Amino acid sequence: MDADLSPDVRRADETAFGAMTWNVETLFRPQQGAADDERERYRNKLGLLAGVIEGPDPDAVALQEVGGEEELADLQAALGGATRTGRPRVAPTDEASGSPSSPSTPSRSKKI
Repeated sequence: MDADLSPDVRRADETAFGAMTWNVETLFRPQQGAADDERERYRNKLGLLAGVIEGPDPDAVALQEVGGEEELADLQAALGGATRTGRPRVAPTDEASGSPSSPSTPSRSKKI
């Protein structure tokens, strides 16, 4: 960007890209047979998370402490289902390095 332009003035050839990272703090589905209030708290949490993600409408979201693909699918449903590309890409990552983990490496972090 040219030095004489203010930060909110963009050239026609520039593209904006928004990213968000968030530790959602233990997004796990209630266990089978869980009490109704626990299930309601989970549904409320999904709604709150979706509301925060929808606000800035980022192009990419990296979430930490998501229990697994089922919980991620629940959050995507709360966001209205489909992603911009039609199908989310979910890859387990090694929590320490952020690199893709091997299938034998347990991980609670997901990249979408």
